[in-house]
Formats: sequence, structure tokens, C-alpha cells
Amino acid sequence: IVAALPRLAGKTTYLTALLDFLPSSFQVVPTLGMAEDFSFLTQTDPRSTYILVNELSPHMPMYMWDEPAMKLFEALEQGYALGATIHAQEPQEILWQLADYALQIPPRRLALLHLFLMLHVARQGGRVIRRVESLAFVPKVNPSAREIPVLTLARWDPEKHSLVYADSPEVLQAVAQRVAIAQEELQREWTKRHEALKQFWERGIRSSGDLRADVEEFYAR
Repeated sequence: IVAALPRLAGKTTYLTALLDFLPSSFQVVPTLGMAEDFSFLTQTDPRSTYILVNELSPHMPMYMWDEPAMKLFEALEQGYALGATIHAQEPQEILWQLADYALQIPPRRLALLHLFLMLHVARQGGRVIRRVESLAFVPKVNPSAREIPVLTLARWDPEKHSLVYADSPEVLQAVAQRVAIAQEELQREWTKRHEALKQFWERGIRSSGDLRADVEEFYAR
């Protein structure tokens, strides 16, 4: 879930850009907000399908809330993945909104969420500054848990003007448990992706098409 408190922070733009990093074997299904009937659930494979939601909120018909949002989280229990945006300042605020009386999403379904990418937007010298403020994830929890913990993977450091990543053994172990791989394999995959992103940047890739081609090459290795 990509989140920010103010409007026009770039949530949907960021989320859409991230979809280019999915393998081509994954299908992205855009939803219709309050008009969504979820008929696609009978025509798609949960193991390779991302459900895309413009925004989780009651503000506009094109956004999703109430009964459709409840149905959405039922679909996650079938194994579907979710990409969505929401207005919030901190990861725990996202969970609070979804668990609040309007939706009352139970903890076992909230625990199916993986990542919270928090955006920051401000004006500086007449320019609009947008950046990633933090990246957090939900560790593996007991299905009967009543509270959903959130661990920070990265946070913006204003002094260093960059993201500082958590590298403690406890965090790495929690991530490895969540994705069901050994910690050593997680470290290797982390390094591979870091090197690939660095190469993409150094080559000056800007178009979605060029990026998709390189992403496909990466997954084919």
C-alpha cells in the first residue's frame, strides 16, 4: 500500500510505476471502486494476480470502501496480492482505518498486507518536493493475533538526504520468515536486486517499455 496524508502526493503515480517491476507472468486487475463486482475472481489465478485499487477511501465512487473493500480483503485470503493507495501519515494509521468501525477488517486479514510505502510531500523554494519517507512491512503473525505489528525497513534521514535501511539480524529474519526463504537466500536476493536497480539507474532507463524489458531479462536469469 502506498500512502501519504495530503492529496496530490503522487501515490497512484508511484504505485503504477512499481507495477513495472512485476514479472510478466503476473496479471494486474484494475478495479472499479464502489462499482466493482469481483467477477474476475472466477477467471484469475490468485497465485499470479495483483488486484489494483485506485484508493481505499469513501471519498469518490471510483475509490473503494464499505462492502467492496470488505470483499477485497476476503479475496486476499484466497491468495490474491493487493496494490492500493490510501491517505495516512504512518503505517499504524493505515491499519487503524481498515480496522475501524466502518470496515472492521479482522486482524487475520490485515496481516495479509505486506508493505507500506509512506510518501512525503512539501514545498521548498517554490518547488514541490516528493520523496519516500519510510518503508515498513508486516511480519508473519499468528492467525489468532489481535494486534498487527509493523517493522520499519527504511526511513528517510534528513541529515544524509537519503533512505537509511534497517540491517539488523532481527529485521532480516522477520522478512525471511514472511517470504518463507532462508535468511542467507534473502540476503542474496536483496543484493541481486540492488545491483539490478543500480544498473537500471546508471543506464539512464526512463521509459516503461525499456524498464519492462530489463525486468524480464532479470527474472529470466
